[in-house]
Amino acid sequence: MGKPTKTQQIIKKDVNNFMDFLGHKTFWLHIFNPTIAGEYQKGELKSLFSTDRKKIIKEIEKFNGKGIICLATNQRDKGQTKGSDVKNLETITFDLDVRKELKVDYVSTDEHHKHAVSKAEDLKIELEKLGFCVGMKVDSGNGSQVYAKVKLDLKENKDSVVSKLILLENYLRDKFNDDIIELDCITKDINRRMKIPGTINKKDTEQKEDRIARIVYYNNIPLPMQENQNIEAFNSFNIVIDEPKQRTTLNCSTGELNKPLDKIDRSAFEFGKVCSFIKKGMTKQEVFNSMNVYSKWVEKGDSYKEMTYEKALKQIEEAEIEQAEEERLKPLDYRSLIDYKIEPISWLVENILPKGEVCILGGKRGDGKTWIADDIALGLASGTEVFGENVPEKKKVFIIDEEGGDNTQAERIQLLAKGRGIEDEELELMSMSFSGLKLDQPNSKKFLEFTEILKEFKPHLIIIDCLQRIVSIDIDKENAQISAMFTGIVRPLIKKYETGFLFIHHLRKSPTGNNSSSSDPLDEMRGGSETVNYARCVMSISQPRNQKKEEDGSMKLVFKILKMSNAPIIEPKVLIFQPDSPDQKLSTQIKINYLGKIEDVLGAEKQAANAIKEFLMEEQITGEFPTKLIIDNAKKIGFERTWLGKGLKELLDIKFLEKPKRGIYIVSDKKSIVKPKPSLKPKLPYGSPKKTIEEQKKDLVKTEDDINDEIIAESLRKKKLKELEGNPFCPNCKAPMVKNKCIAGCK
Repeated sequence: MGKPTKTQQIIKKDVNNFMDFLGHKTFWLHIFNPTIAGEYQKGELKSLFSTDRKKIIKEIEKFNGKGIICLATNQRDKGQTKGSDVKNLETITFDLDVRKELKVDYVSTDEHHKHAVSKAEDLKIELEKLGFCVGMKVDSGNGSQVYAKVKLDLKENKDSVVSKLILLENYLRDKFNDDIIELDCITKDINRRMKIPGTINKKDTEQKEDRIARIVYYNNIPLPMQENQNIEAFNSFNIVIDEPKQRTTLNCSTGELNKPLDKIDRSAFEFGKVCSFIKKGMTKQEVFNSMNVYSKWVEKGDSYKEMTYEKALKQIEEAEIEQAEEERLKPLDYRSLIDYKIEPISWLVENILPKGEVCILGGKRGDGKTWIADDIALGLASGTEVFGENVPEKKKVFIIDEEGGDNTQAERIQLLAKGRGIEDEELELMSMSFSGLKLDQPNSKKFLEFTEILKEFKPHLIIIDCLQRIVSIDIDKENAQISAMFTGIVRPLIKKYETGFLFIHHLRKSPTGNNSSSSDPLDEMRGGSETVNYARCVMSISQPRNQKKEEDGSMKLVFKILKMSNAPIIEPKVLIFQPDSPDQKLSTQIKINYLGKIEDVLGAEKQAANAIKEFLMEEQITGEFPTKLIIDNAKKIGFERTWLGKGLKELLDIKFLEKPKRGIYIVSDKKSIVKPKPSLKPKLPYGSPKKTIEEQKKDLVKTEDDINDEIIAESLRKKKLKELEGNPFCPNCKAPMVKNKCIAGCK
């Protein structure tokens, strides 16, 4: 019904059509705050339950362009805002969104946007092949959405409905997910609120342009007919899956994937599936229904199914008994505590990265978190120092990059490896990008494949960029779930595979967009308190305030340890990020080196500037001078060449010097250079006893010798003036000439 346009007016026809399609008696209007430069804002702009459409539309008009304006797709009673309050699934929603990392200034490019809209049409055709009746297709401005009306009971049959939805969604994801878009479905959030067509899609305050969402397809078939057709299609959906040979099988007792299907028979694979469904808490009937998508299960009779189910129950019970024994509470008595052999802390990188722990590296966007993490990875894998600290031995490192992609990751590794001079070495380091892995979904296929990689590669450190991308929950809201993930999933992985985790993490922002002003820097980390409370080591990287870009493209970074359990916290370090070209895009290598402590490094420019200033004063240089003069006197000034350059820059910044051309400086504050006249008042040596008034008066009385010296000096001065009378002045410096020679020494 139209392409996205740039306007602040809502399109009432689209708004009304969307409300007609939902068909609710009571609508829940929920308007979210937009993000600020990608950072989540807590709170909401409006939450309203109403049966009055005019009232709802008035609120939509009021907030259009100010936030994300949504309606709940599933009806619930007034005031009920939880997913558990939803009694019926009334709309199956498929959201085709351009991947976040591909967006430019928080909006999708025109090319990617068109691709998402095209994919929505392909998805509509596929759903219709499966017997569904698509009710609406929306161009959201950045992606697209497809809606199908149903009415499925969640109060009595939620588990079976969700299980079938997962099968449908996984089937469609395999078909439509690609490098540009990913399919997001209703099972992620039964409580889903969707952007209203006909309103501005305002997701971020800094987005490049405001786009209005539009309905591009609207089915006029009566809603009850659509619902009946879709319920029938949903219930009859039963894709028989012949698993590809490269899929791997689940070990029901350990939860791991063991070996490719071409090395085992179909029964073993399906046995593992039955075990996984039982472990999810499914009833027997739900397990049987879910298994109906696998070929051998469908072909075999009831006796095979009963035998497989009973065998799975027995094996899971035995595994749980064994696991319970391992996890049984084992308190230590007093004597055991006294005799306990305390192991010293084991380091991957001394004083920075402990072995076998959960660690966090936090920082603002653009402060170099990923560069720092990649340099740590290379230092650890090559056994070379990291930021001036020793690496005891080479280790295996596994990088999971959910933000940059393989191309960006490879470029960073190549530049840093060349900077370290290790590009020709063979290191045990591997990387994986845009995997879609979610650590809080331990029963997913990707998680099981992840554990298989850990089993085979055995990394000592897993670096994850970033924490929010590797979980399906919102870390700003789900503190309890974050805690459960660390204790119930991450810690067991560390123990089982003898590894450690380094999560790259973002800092939170205040509602004004500035960083938190909290006195505790740990409070600046995004998410609930459990995020930093559970971590044994928390590090941060930041740029010094008011840092200006150097002419050579380098910049300083401040690296701090904010928290370190069971070990002292070292002093903050100043690092220098040094590309070999002022334009980083043209660099062939990048080094990240340790410069020193904050007080030594960040104050050194001023110290060097003061030393240069003192040198100029001693030499009474009040005019123009070359850079070479300062460099040649480096030893006398007391600073190396690098710091002299920074000192000169500092003097330029404070307007003490001017730089008319390259390599030449002029003193602009000449008053500071002229030596002050010595005081007539005699100074006492430090610590000398005070003189009495009589002694001070005596000092002021001139002796006969003093008077004679003054008479001689005055006589010589008059004689000199008489000699100069009538003599010309030097044409160069205007000093007097004596016997045709300049008294200032001009040639």
